[in-house]
Amino acid sequence: MTASRGREAPGYLPLTLLVGGVQMILTMDLVTMGILLPSIGRDFAAGPVMLSGLVSFSSLVFASMMLVGGRLADMIGQRGCIAAGLAIGAGGALVAGIAPHFALLVTGRLLFGLGAAIMIPANFSVINTVLPEGPARHRAYGIFGMVQGIALFLGPGLGGLLAGEFGWRSVFLATAAIMLLLLGASRMLVPHGAGEAARQRFDLTGALLFVPGIIALVLAISGGSGLLADAGERLALGAAGLALLGLFRRGQSRAASPLLPPDVLHRSGTVPGIIGMTAIMAASSALFLLPALVMQRAMGWTPAQSGMGMMPHAVAVILTGQMLGRIMGRYPLRRALLGAAILLIAGLALNGFMRPDRGYAMNVMAPMLLGAAGSIALLTVLMAMLAARQPAGRQGVISAAMFTSQQIGVSLGAVALLSVAASDPDPFTALNRAFLAAAAIALGGVLVLLRGMREKAAPPLTGVASPAP
Repeated sequence: MTASRGREAPGYLPLTLLVGGVQMILTMDLVTMGILLPSIGRDFAAGPVMLSGLVSFSSLVFASMMLVGGRLADMIGQRGCIAAGLAIGAGGALVAGIAPHFALLVTGRLLFGLGAAIMIPANFSVINTVLPEGPARHRAYGIFGMVQGIALFLGPGLGGLLAGEFGWRSVFLATAAIMLLLLGASRMLVPHGAGEAARQRFDLTGALLFVPGIIALVLAISGGSGLLADAGERLALGAAGLALLGLFRRGQSRAASPLLPPDVLHRSGTVPGIIGMTAIMAASSALFLLPALVMQRAMGWTPAQSGMGMMPHAVAVILTGQMLGRIMGRYPLRRALLGAAILLIAGLALNGFMRPDRGYAMNVMAPMLLGAAGSIALLTVLMAMLAARQPAGRQGVISAAMFTSQQIGVSLGAVALLSVAASDPDPFTALNRAFLAAAAIALGGVLVLLRGMREKAAPPLTGVASPAP
Protein backbone atom coordinates (compact mmCIF):
# COMPACT_ATOMS: atom_id res chain seq x y z
CA MET A 1 0.00 0.00 0.00
CA THR A 2 1.19 3.53 -0.71
CA ALA A 3 0.89 6.47 1.60
CA SER A 4 -1.46 8.32 -0.67
CA ARG A 5 -4.67 6.95 -2.12
CA GLY A 6 -7.44 8.50 -4.13
CA ARG A 7 -5.54 11.49 -5.53
CA GLU A 8 -2.08 12.67 -6.43
CA ALA A 9 0.18 13.63 -3.53
CA PRO A 10 0.06 17.38 -2.80
CA GLY A 11 2.85 19.89 -3.28
CA TYR A 12 5.54 18.97 -0.84
CA LEU A 13 6.53 22.44 0.37
CA PRO A 14 2.98 23.50 1.44
CA LEU A 15 2.52 20.14 3.17
CA THR A 16 5.87 20.53 4.92
CA LEU A 17 4.86 23.99 6.15
CA LEU A 18 1.57 22.56 7.40
CA VAL A 19 3.41 19.87 9.38
CA GLY A 20 5.62 22.57 10.88
CA GLY A 21 2.65 24.82 11.65
CA VAL A 22 0.76 22.09 13.52
CA GLN A 23 3.83 21.33 15.62
CA MET A 24 4.50 25.02 16.22
CA ILE A 25 1.05 25.75 17.65
CA LEU A 26 1.59 23.11 20.35
CA THR A 27 5.07 24.36 21.23
CA MET A 28 3.94 27.99 21.33
CA ASP A 29 1.11 27.04 23.69
CA LEU A 30 3.55 25.39 26.10
CA VAL A 31 6.03 28.28 26.17
CA THR A 32 3.31 30.95 26.40
CA MET A 33 1.42 29.51 29.36
CA GLY A 34 4.02 30.72 31.86
CA ILE A 35 3.31 34.32 30.82
CA LEU A 36 -0.46 33.93 31.24
CA LEU A 37 -0.53 32.22 34.64
CA PRO A 38 -0.13 35.36 36.82
CA SER A 39 -3.05 37.12 35.08
CA ILE A 40 -5.22 34.02 35.26
CA GLY A 41 -4.39 33.65 38.94
CA ARG A 42 -5.52 37.23 39.67
CA ASP A 43 -8.79 36.85 37.76
CA PHE A 44 -9.76 33.55 39.39
CA ALA A 45 -7.99 33.99 42.77
CA ALA A 46 -6.11 30.75 42.04
CA GLY A 47 -2.98 29.72 43.91
CA PRO A 48 0.26 28.33 42.46
CA VAL A 49 -0.80 24.67 42.71
CA MET A 50 -4.07 25.30 40.87
CA LEU A 51 -2.30 27.34 38.20
CA SER A 52 0.42 24.78 37.60
CA GLY A 53 -2.32 22.25 36.92
CA LEU A 54 -3.30 24.21 33.80
CA VAL A 55 0.03 23.15 32.31
CA SER A 56 0.72 19.80 33.94
CA PHE A 57 -2.75 18.26 33.59
CA SER A 58 -2.95 19.24 29.91
CA SER A 59 0.47 17.66 29.38
CA LEU A 60 -0.68 14.59 31.32
CA VAL A 61 -3.61 14.05 28.96
CA PHE A 62 -1.25 14.63 26.04
CA ALA A 63 1.20 11.98 27.26
CA SER A 64 -1.36 9.37 28.29
CA MET A 65 -3.49 9.58 25.13
CA MET A 66 -0.59 9.77 22.68
CA LEU A 67 -0.47 6.06 21.90
CA VAL A 68 -4.23 6.04 21.31
CA GLY A 69 -3.78 8.89 18.85
CA GLY A 70 -0.93 7.11 17.11
CA ARG A 71 -2.88 3.89 16.72
CA LEU A 72 -5.88 5.79 15.34
CA ALA A 73 -3.58 7.45 12.80
CA ASP A 74 -2.52 4.00 11.56
CA MET A 75 -6.12 2.77 11.53
CA ILE A 76 -8.04 5.65 9.93
CA GLY A 77 -5.25 7.64 8.29
CA GLN A 78 -3.38 10.85 9.10
CA ARG A 79 -5.86 13.17 7.41
CA GLY A 80 -8.75 12.32 9.71
CA CYS A 81 -6.63 12.37 12.89
CA ILE A 82 -5.00 15.71 12.11
CA ALA A 83 -8.40 17.24 11.38
CA ALA A 84 -10.01 15.72 14.49
CA GLY A 85 -7.13 16.78 16.71
CA LEU A 86 -7.15 20.33 15.40
CA ALA A 87 -10.93 20.56 15.85
CA ILE A 88 -10.83 19.25 19.43
CA GLY A 89 -7.82 21.42 20.28
CA ALA A 90 -9.48 24.52 18.83
CA GLY A 91 -12.60 23.72 20.83
CA GLY A 92 -10.51 23.43 23.98
CA ALA A 93 -8.78 26.74 23.32
CA LEU A 94 -12.15 28.40 22.70
CA VAL A 95 -13.57 27.01 25.95
CA ALA A 96 -10.50 28.27 27.81
CA GLY A 97 -10.82 31.69 26.20
CA ILE A 98 -14.43 32.24 27.26
CA ALA A 99 -14.41 30.26 30.53
CA PRO A 100 -16.34 32.09 33.27
CA HIS A 101 -15.05 29.70 35.97
CA PHE A 102 -11.68 28.15 36.69
CA ALA A 103 -13.10 24.62 36.40
CA LEU A 104 -14.20 25.33 32.83
CA LEU A 105 -10.77 26.75 32.06
CA VAL A 106 -9.22 23.48 33.26
CA THR A 107 -11.71 21.58 31.06
CA GLY A 108 -10.62 23.61 28.07
CA ARG A 109 -6.98 22.83 28.77
CA LEU A 110 -7.75 19.11 29.06
CA LEU A 111 -9.54 19.22 25.69
CA PHE A 112 -6.54 20.98 24.19
CA GLY A 113 -4.25 18.23 25.47
CA LEU A 114 -6.56 15.58 24.03
CA GLY A 115 -6.58 17.27 20.64
CA ALA A 116 -2.78 17.50 20.68
CA ALA A 117 -2.48 13.78 21.50
CA ILE A 118 -4.65 12.88 18.52
CA MET A 119 -3.03 15.17 15.96
CA ILE A 120 0.70 15.15 16.80
CA PRO A 121 1.53 11.47 16.02
CA ALA A 122 -0.45 11.69 12.77
CA ASN A 123 1.21 14.99 11.90
CA PHE A 124 4.74 13.68 12.40
CA SER A 125 4.03 10.43 10.55
CA VAL A 126 3.08 12.45 7.44
CA ILE A 127 6.80 13.13 6.98
CA ASN A 128 7.57 9.43 6.53
CA THR A 129 4.49 8.29 4.62
CA VAL A 130 3.62 11.14 2.26
CA LEU A 131 6.86 12.99 1.60
CA PRO A 132 9.28 11.16 -0.70
CA GLU A 133 12.75 10.09 0.37
CA GLY A 134 15.36 12.68 -0.45
CA PRO A 135 15.38 16.50 -0.28
CA ALA A 136 11.66 16.88 0.45
CA ARG A 137 11.85 14.65 3.51
CA HIS A 138 15.18 16.14 4.62
CA ARG A 139 13.62 19.61 4.41
CA ALA A 140 10.62 18.48 6.44
CA TYR A 141 12.83 17.19 9.26
CA GLY A 142 14.79 20.43 9.23
CA ILE A 143 11.60 22.51 9.43
CA PHE A 144 10.25 20.25 12.16
CA GLY A 145 13.34 21.01 14.24
CA MET A 146 13.46 24.69 13.31
CA VAL A 147 9.88 25.48 14.35
CA GLN A 148 10.76 24.58 17.92
CA GLY A 149 13.17 27.49 18.02
CA ILE A 150 10.79 29.84 16.22
CA ALA A 151 8.08 28.97 18.74
CA LEU A 152 10.48 29.56 21.65
CA PHE A 153 11.30 32.95 20.14
CA LEU A 154 7.85 34.10 19.02
CA GLY A 155 5.60 32.44 21.61
CA PRO A 156 6.45 34.50 24.68
CA GLY A 157 6.72 37.73 22.67
CA LEU A 158 3.44 37.44 20.78
CA GLY A 159 1.64 35.92 23.76
CA GLY A 160 2.84 38.70 26.03
CA LEU A 161 1.83 41.35 23.48
CA LEU A 162 -1.69 39.95 23.09
CA ALA A 163 -2.13 39.43 26.83
CA GLY A 164 -0.89 42.95 27.57
CA GLU A 165 -3.18 44.63 25.02
CA PHE A 166 -6.31 42.46 25.14
CA GLY A 167 -6.01 40.19 28.20
CA TRP A 168 -5.01 36.56 28.62
CA ARG A 169 -8.24 35.28 27.04
CA SER A 170 -7.18 36.71 23.68
CA VAL A 171 -4.22 34.30 23.53
CA PHE A 172 -6.48 31.26 23.78
CA LEU A 173 -8.92 32.72 21.25
CA ALA A 174 -6.06 33.42 18.83
CA THR A 175 -4.86 29.83 19.27
CA ALA A 176 -8.35 28.56 18.42
CA ALA A 177 -8.46 30.72 15.28
CA ILE A 178 -5.04 29.54 14.10
CA MET A 179 -5.97 25.90 14.67
CA LEU A 180 -9.13 26.32 12.61
CA LEU A 181 -7.07 27.82 9.78
CA LEU A 182 -4.69 24.84 10.01
CA LEU A 183 -7.72 22.55 9.97
CA GLY A 184 -8.86 24.06 6.67
CA ALA A 185 -5.35 23.73 5.24
CA SER A 186 -5.08 20.10 6.35
CA ARG A 187 -8.26 19.21 4.49
CA MET A 188 -6.69 20.56 1.31
CA LEU A 189 -3.10 19.38 1.69
CA VAL A 190 -3.08 16.03 3.52
CA PRO A 191 -3.98 13.30 1.02
CA HIS A 192 -6.92 10.95 1.46
CA GLY A 193 -6.25 7.36 2.38
CA ALA A 194 -7.35 4.84 4.98
CA GLY A 195 -4.82 3.46 7.38
CA GLU A 196 -3.37 0.02 6.82
CA ALA A 197 -5.25 -1.28 9.86
CA ALA A 198 -8.58 0.29 8.90
CA ARG A 199 -10.50 -2.99 9.13
CA GLN A 200 -9.16 -3.91 12.54
CA ARG A 201 -11.00 -3.25 15.78
CA PHE A 202 -9.63 -0.71 18.20
CA ASP A 203 -7.98 -2.29 21.27
CA LEU A 204 -10.20 -0.80 23.98
CA THR A 205 -8.87 -3.15 26.68
CA GLY A 206 -5.33 -2.08 25.94
CA ALA A 207 -6.30 1.59 26.08
CA LEU A 208 -8.03 1.11 29.44
CA LEU A 209 -4.79 -0.29 30.85
CA PHE A 210 -2.29 1.98 29.13
CA VAL A 211 -3.92 5.38 29.69
CA PRO A 212 -4.37 5.12 33.51
CA GLY A 213 -0.99 3.39 33.74
CA ILE A 214 0.80 6.34 32.13
CA ILE A 215 -1.26 8.83 34.17
CA ALA A 216 -0.34 7.10 37.43
CA LEU A 217 3.33 6.83 36.48
CA VAL A 218 3.69 10.47 35.41
CA LEU A 219 1.79 11.72 38.49
CA ALA A 220 4.08 9.64 40.70
CA ILE A 221 7.15 11.12 39.03
CA SER A 222 5.97 14.73 38.92
CA GLY A 223 4.02 14.84 42.18
CA GLY A 224 0.91 16.12 40.44
CA SER A 225 1.89 19.81 40.58
CA GLY A 226 2.31 19.61 44.34
CA LEU A 227 -0.88 17.66 45.02
CA LEU A 228 1.07 14.52 45.95
CA ALA A 229 3.64 15.59 48.52
CA ASP A 230 3.75 12.33 50.47
CA ALA A 231 6.49 9.99 49.26
CA GLY A 232 4.46 6.92 50.21
CA GLU A 233 1.54 8.03 48.05
CA ARG A 234 3.83 8.64 45.11
CA LEU A 235 5.51 5.25 45.48
CA ALA A 236 2.15 3.49 45.66
CA LEU A 237 0.87 5.37 42.63
CA GLY A 238 4.05 4.61 40.71
CA ALA A 239 3.78 0.92 41.58
CA ALA A 240 0.16 0.88 40.41
CA GLY A 241 1.15 2.56 37.16
CA LEU A 242 3.91 0.05 36.51
CA ALA A 243 1.53 -2.82 37.31
CA LEU A 244 -1.03 -1.52 34.81
CA LEU A 245 1.62 -1.08 32.15
CA GLY A 246 2.87 -4.60 32.87
CA LEU A 247 -0.63 -5.99 32.33
CA PHE A 248 -0.89 -3.90 29.18
CA ARG A 249 2.39 -5.25 27.82
CA ARG A 250 1.37 -8.84 28.55
CA GLY A 251 -2.03 -8.42 26.95
CA GLN A 252 -0.65 -6.93 23.74
CA SER A 253 0.86 -10.24 22.65
CA ARG A 254 -2.59 -11.88 22.83
CA ALA A 255 -4.75 -9.05 21.45
CA ALA A 256 -6.18 -9.49 17.95
CA SER A 257 -5.53 -5.82 17.13
CA PRO A 258 -3.09 -4.55 19.77
CA LEU A 259 -2.78 -0.88 20.66
CA LEU A 260 1.01 -1.31 20.52
CA PRO A 261 1.71 -4.05 17.96
CA PRO A 262 4.58 -6.23 19.25
CA ASP A 263 6.39 -6.05 15.91
CA VAL A 264 6.96 -2.32 16.51
CA LEU A 265 9.19 -3.03 19.51
CA HIS A 266 10.76 -6.14 17.99
CA ARG A 267 12.42 -4.24 15.17
CA SER A 268 16.15 -3.75 15.59
CA GLY A 269 17.09 -0.72 17.65
CA THR A 270 13.57 0.38 18.62
CA VAL A 271 13.65 -0.42 22.34
CA PRO A 272 17.17 1.04 22.85
CA GLY A 273 16.04 4.04 20.83
CA ILE A 274 13.03 4.66 23.06
CA ILE A 275 15.12 4.21 26.23
CA GLY A 276 17.82 6.48 24.86
CA MET A 277 15.30 9.12 23.83
CA THR A 278 13.81 9.13 27.34
CA ALA A 279 17.27 9.66 28.85
CA ILE A 280 18.23 12.35 26.32
CA MET A 281 15.00 14.26 26.94
CA ALA A 282 15.56 14.02 30.70
CA ALA A 283 19.03 15.49 30.21
CA SER A 284 17.77 18.13 27.76
CA SER A 285 15.26 19.37 30.33
CA ALA A 286 18.27 20.99 32.02
CA LEU A 287 18.55 23.36 29.06
CA PHE A 288 15.20 25.05 29.69
CA LEU A 289 14.92 24.55 33.48
CA LEU A 290 18.34 25.37 34.91
CA PRO A 291 19.68 28.43 33.01
CA ALA A 292 16.96 30.64 34.50
CA LEU A 293 18.02 29.45 37.96
CA VAL A 294 21.62 30.28 37.12
CA MET A 295 20.72 33.79 36.04
CA GLN A 296 18.33 34.54 38.91
CA ARG A 297 19.70 32.54 41.83
CA ALA A 298 23.43 32.67 41.11
CA MET A 299 23.84 35.87 39.06
CA GLY A 300 21.10 37.99 40.65
CA TRP A 301 19.19 38.77 37.46
CA THR A 302 15.50 39.67 37.43
CA PRO A 303 12.94 37.33 35.82
CA ALA A 304 12.62 39.73 32.86
CA GLN A 305 16.39 39.77 32.36
CA SER A 306 16.61 36.00 32.58
CA GLY A 307 13.82 35.70 30.01
CA MET A 308 15.91 37.73 27.56
CA GLY A 309 18.92 35.64 28.54
CA MET A 310 17.18 32.54 27.19
CA MET A 311 17.07 33.93 23.64
CA PRO A 312 20.28 32.14 22.53
CA HIS A 313 18.44 28.86 23.10
CA ALA A 314 15.84 29.80 20.50
CA VAL A 315 18.46 31.14 18.09
CA ALA A 316 20.51 27.93 18.32
CA VAL A 317 17.45 25.77 17.63
CA ILE A 318 16.39 27.87 14.62
CA LEU A 319 19.87 27.84 13.05
CA THR A 320 20.32 24.12 13.70
CA GLY A 321 16.94 23.38 12.15
CA GLN A 322 17.95 25.25 9.01
CA MET A 323 21.07 23.11 8.67
CA LEU A 324 19.54 19.77 9.62
CA GLY A 325 18.06 19.05 6.20
CA ARG A 326 21.44 19.34 4.50
CA ILE A 327 23.21 17.40 7.25
CA MET A 328 20.74 14.51 7.12
CA GLY A 329 20.98 14.34 3.36
CA ARG A 330 24.77 14.40 3.29
CA TYR A 331 25.81 12.18 6.20
CA PRO A 332 24.58 8.77 7.47
CA LEU A 333 22.11 9.27 10.31
CA ARG A 334 24.32 7.37 12.77
CA ARG A 335 27.19 9.82 12.15
CA ALA A 336 24.86 12.81 12.44
CA LEU A 337 23.51 11.39 15.71
CA LEU A 338 27.01 11.01 17.13
CA GLY A 339 27.95 14.58 16.22
CA ALA A 340 24.78 15.96 17.80
CA ALA A 341 25.41 13.89 20.95
CA ILE A 342 28.89 15.37 21.30
CA LEU A 343 27.45 18.90 21.14
CA LEU A 344 24.75 18.17 23.73
CA ILE A 345 27.09 16.48 26.22
CA ALA A 346 29.76 19.17 25.73
CA GLY A 347 27.26 21.94 26.39
CA LEU A 348 25.91 20.33 29.54
CA ALA A 349 29.39 19.49 30.81
CA LEU A 350 30.63 23.04 30.17
CA ASN A 351 27.71 24.29 32.25
CA GLY A 352 28.98 22.08 35.07
CA PHE A 353 32.04 24.25 35.60
CA MET A 354 30.45 27.68 36.14
CA ARG A 355 32.25 30.14 38.41
CA PRO A 356 31.16 33.42 40.06
CA ASP A 357 33.96 35.34 38.34
CA ARG A 358 32.68 34.39 34.89
CA GLY A 359 29.93 36.40 33.27
CA TYR A 360 26.84 35.53 31.28
CA ALA A 361 28.76 34.64 28.11
CA MET A 362 30.68 31.75 29.68
CA ASN A 363 28.29 30.69 32.42
CA VAL A 364 25.15 30.67 30.27
CA MET A 365 25.34 31.68 26.62
CA ALA A 366 28.17 29.48 25.28
CA PRO A 367 26.98 26.25 26.97
CA MET A 368 23.38 27.05 25.98
CA LEU A 369 24.29 27.43 22.30
CA LEU A 370 26.13 24.11 22.25
CA GLY A 371 23.54 22.22 24.27
CA ALA A 372 20.48 23.54 22.46
CA ALA A 373 21.96 22.84 19.02
CA GLY A 374 22.97 19.33 20.08
CA SER A 375 19.64 18.56 21.74
CA ILE A 376 17.36 19.49 18.85
CA ALA A 377 19.65 17.81 16.30
CA LEU A 378 19.98 14.65 18.38
CA LEU A 379 16.26 14.27 19.01
CA THR A 380 15.31 14.99 15.39
CA VAL A 381 17.88 12.58 13.94
CA LEU A 382 16.91 9.89 16.45
CA MET A 383 13.25 10.26 15.54
CA ALA A 384 14.18 9.91 11.86
CA MET A 385 16.18 6.76 12.60
CA LEU A 386 13.42 5.13 14.61
CA ALA A 387 10.76 6.03 12.04
CA ALA A 388 12.93 4.67 9.21
CA ARG A 389 12.85 1.21 10.83
CA GLN A 390 9.05 0.95 10.71
CA PRO A 391 6.69 0.36 7.75
CA ALA A 392 4.01 2.87 6.75
CA GLY A 393 1.32 1.10 8.78
CA ARG A 394 3.26 1.61 12.02
CA GLN A 395 4.29 5.26 11.63
CA GLY A 396 1.51 6.58 13.88
CA VAL A 397 2.34 4.14 16.68
CA ILE A 398 6.10 4.72 16.58
CA SER A 399 5.54 8.49 16.51
CA ALA A 400 3.31 8.18 19.57
CA ALA A 401 5.85 6.01 21.38
CA MET A 402 8.56 8.59 20.72
CA PHE A 403 6.54 11.56 21.93
CA THR A 404 5.34 9.64 25.01
CA SER A 405 8.93 8.77 25.93
CA GLN A 406 9.85 12.45 25.57
CA GLN A 407 7.08 13.50 27.97
CA ILE A 408 8.18 10.90 30.54
CA GLY A 409 11.79 11.99 30.08
CA VAL A 410 10.91 15.62 30.82
CA SER A 411 9.06 14.58 33.98
CA LEU A 412 11.96 12.44 35.17
CA GLY A 413 14.53 15.09 34.33
CA ALA A 414 12.62 17.90 36.02
CA VAL A 415 12.25 15.98 39.28
CA ALA A 416 15.84 14.69 39.39
CA LEU A 417 17.69 17.79 38.19
CA LEU A 418 15.71 20.33 40.22
CA SER A 419 16.33 18.19 43.29
CA VAL A 420 20.08 18.22 42.63
CA ALA A 421 19.95 21.96 41.93
CA ALA A 422 18.72 22.49 45.50
CA SER A 423 21.30 20.18 47.09
CA ASP A 424 23.72 22.87 48.33
CA PRO A 425 23.32 26.36 49.82
CA ASP A 426 25.83 27.72 47.31
CA PRO A 427 23.92 28.12 44.02
CA PHE A 428 26.95 27.63 41.78
CA THR A 429 27.92 24.39 43.52
CA ALA A 430 24.38 22.98 43.37
CA LEU A 431 23.74 24.02 39.76
CA ASN A 432 27.11 22.71 38.60
CA ARG A 433 26.17 19.34 40.09
CA ALA A 434 22.82 19.43 38.30
CA PHE A 435 24.36 20.16 34.90
CA LEU A 436 27.00 17.45 35.36
CA ALA A 437 24.25 15.02 36.32
CA ALA A 438 22.41 15.97 33.11
CA ALA A 439 25.58 15.39 31.09
CA ALA A 440 25.96 11.93 32.67
CA ILE A 441 22.33 11.09 31.87
CA ALA A 442 22.81 12.19 28.27
CA LEU A 443 26.01 10.12 27.97
CA GLY A 444 24.21 7.06 29.31
CA GLY A 445 21.36 7.53 26.84
CA VAL A 446 23.74 7.92 23.90
CA LEU A 447 25.68 4.79 24.87
CA VAL A 448 22.42 2.83 24.95
CA LEU A 449 21.57 4.20 21.51
CA LEU A 450 24.92 3.43 19.92
CA ARG A 451 25.00 -0.09 21.30
CA GLY A 452 21.39 -0.85 20.42
CA MET A 453 21.59 0.48 16.87
CA ARG A 454 24.85 -1.16 15.79
CA GLU A 455 23.05 -4.00 14.05
CA LYS A 456 21.21 -3.43 10.79
CA ALA A 457 21.81 0.31 10.86
CA ALA A 458 19.34 1.92 8.50
CA PRO A 459 20.71 4.08 5.68
CA PRO A 460 19.53 7.70 5.65
CA LEU A 461 15.74 7.86 5.81
CA THR A 462 14.88 4.55 4.22
CA GLY A 463 12.55 1.76 5.22
CA VAL A 464 9.28 3.70 5.18
CA ALA A 465 6.71 3.94 2.47
CA SER A 466 7.03 6.61 -0.18
CA PRO A 467 4.10 8.12 -2.02
CA ALA A 468 2.99 6.82 -5.31
CA PRO A 469 4.79 8.37 -8.30
